[in-house]
Amino acid sequence: MNASIIIAVYNRREELRECLEALTPAALEAWKAEVLVIDDGSTDGTAEMVARDFPHVRRLKTPGRMGPTGARNLAAAEAKSPLLIFLDSDAVPEAPWLEEMTAHDDGKTVLIGEILDYHSLKLQYGPRRSTFIGKSLPCKPERANVGPSCNLAIPAAAFKELGGFWEEIPFGFEDSFLCINARAQGMAFRYLEKAVVRHKGKKERVGDTIRVTEHNGVYAMLHFYRGSFWKQLFFTIANGAWLFTRCILWTTQGKAADARQLWQGWTSAYKRYYFPASTAEKQELP
Repeated sequence: MNASIIIAVYNRREELRECLEALTPAALEAWKAEVLVIDDGSTDGTAEMVARDFPHVRRLKTPGRMGPTGARNLAAAEAKSPLLIFLDSDAVPEAPWLEEMTAHDDGKTVLIGEILDYHSLKLQYGPRRSTFIGKSLPCKPERANVGPSCNLAIPAAAFKELGGFWEEIPFGFEDSFLCINARAQGMAFRYLEKAVVRHKGKKERVGDTIRVTEHNGVYAMLHFYRGSFWKQLFFTIANGAWLFTRCILWTTQGKAADARQLWQGWTSAYKRYYFPASTAEKQELP
């Protein structure tokens, strides 16, 4: 077995069906890969559909609603292969996606696939490079060092050593934080332009998703720099300046409500980090 494809799902029966139809038994056999679908408490018949229509797929279930982070970690612990490939349930892989992922695995590199919009086929998420404040910027493919768990592969041994996805973050920034920690441990990254998936999810964040994503990113980076007062201070200054700029820009663009969500996410992250006993961040699972 060369690879384990891990798909966490919650109430996406028809999206998951299309995803699994693209992972044909012939392709899985050719590239020696298994598929693990972990159901995070679906109520729309997702689990029954997988059991009925895709008997070759390994089916797992969370003990209760955990969110994508916990679900993926549970599935990773059950995987039998040296390479873990994370794929979203609303993403459809295009040939030669599986071939590209397995062919470039060297046991020490994080593999980042390309993500296109499902309908327009325009680039939804291309090569990006993480910055000191955790935000990422577009870059050349050879400089990419962060990618979304919608289309991401990592050696199983490295994933275990890193502790998997950080479960303090149920969803939102957990994939970036995994990549940031992998880079800190000296792992290499490779962007695969031919490992393409078409993704139905939206790239733009709106409403409460803005608050949650900002909260998670800031909280995770404070944790990442916890051993250095000066790094935390510089992070606060740099990220605060970026936050202020975005809030002003969004407000002038008529998006004051989104700016407030951004500010609330930022401030709640500091409250949670420095006063954990008095602050509980509530996040509605997707």
